[in-house]
Amino acid sequence: MTQIDIDKDWSCSVASLVIDALVTAKIVAKTDFDRAVEIAAEEIVVRLSLGDRPSLDNVRYKSR
Repeated sequence: MTQIDIDKDWSCSVASLVIDALVTAKIVAKTDFDRAVEIAAEEIVVRLSLGDRPSLDNVRYKSR
């Protein structure tokens, strides 16, 4: 499995959790769940591809 495959799989898992919470909160319709997961997962995988990922090397996590 490549890093891209791992990123895509992880993105889908995280997106599913987020969209499930939005469905529960009645912000996203249950009928839109699959499409919303696709959109969210794509955005997450793009961010990961750009190097925006949790790690100590990411400037977001540097001490200020």
